[in-house]
Amino acid sequence: RMPIAQTLGQFVIEHGTRQHLATGQILFRQGDSSQTVYACVEGRINLSLTSPSGRELMIATVTAGSAFGELAALDGAPRSATATAATSSVLAQLPGDRFLAGISRDPDLALGVLRLMADHMRRTTERVAARSTENTTGRVAHLLIELAARFGRFEPEDRPVALPITHDELAMWVGSTREAASRSLAQLRATGTVTSSRGIITVVDLAALQAHARTISS
Repeated sequence: RMPIAQTLGQFVIEHGTRQHLATGQILFRQGDSSQTVYACVEGRINLSLTSPSGRELMIATVTAGSAFGELAALDGAPRSATATAATSSVLAQLPGDRFLAGISRDPDLALGVLRLMADHMRRTTERVAARSTENTTGRVAHLLIELAARFGRFEPEDRPVALPITHDELAMWVGSTREAASRSLAQLRATGTVTSSRGIITVVDLAALQAHARTISS
């Protein structure tokens, strides 16, 4: 079964127009007034928000085929996050009114939007709970498990999954300083469950990482 975000992405890609972003270019900022819906055609888009304390937190990363930005189109409110190109990227963009017209005609697409929003809410709830109950190493381990399970879904279970994450992005994901995130990653590397190189963290043994994460949390 095709992931919901990719089903929506196909709709936006089919009906939208193309836009190119350079690495580091900001598509929209948290608080902006815009109802355009996007889908990633090539590259990778990071979605982040700024907490009341001023810390930047990563909430999602969008890869080829997936849609994003649908929330503002649905409620007309300002953007809830900032979208930044993590790499040189190609996007499809669709005006919010055309997106709403599409889901009003297609019940399956509308149901997909609801499921996507439920998935976002579930992941956000889990991360908030993790940030309040786990130390940084536990949060890093569970984040890598989540991302490896998501991005490695079409790979054999025992195959390593390479995740394009920098140390700065890792810190944003888990809500810590770069130094704390790097120390936690070093602890996980010492277990042999992950490796890292410039801009890439590889989950070598997902089952072993899951077992290690359980010991950290217990």
